[in-house]
Amino acid sequence: EISLGLVGSEMCIRDSCPTRPSMVTAYRWVNKGITTSNGHRIRLESLKIGSQLVTSKQAVNRFIQASQTESN
Repeated sequence: EISLGLVGSEMCIRDSCPTRPSMVTAYRWVNKGITTSNGHRIRLESLKIGSQLVTSKQAVNRFIQASQTESN
């Protein structure tokens, strides 16, 4: 289920992350994800609409929460 809160990935990520990661990092989170300490791979949910990659603030928050939960 996708909410109507879709906006450009850069805006969502920079608004949700305290460290303001680079866009290269954001694209890596979407394409490759991160591997947690227990071996699970987590990817940032996104859609490609035309040539623009979009996500939601909720998806970024879920990604951050999952990466923190999995590493503990």
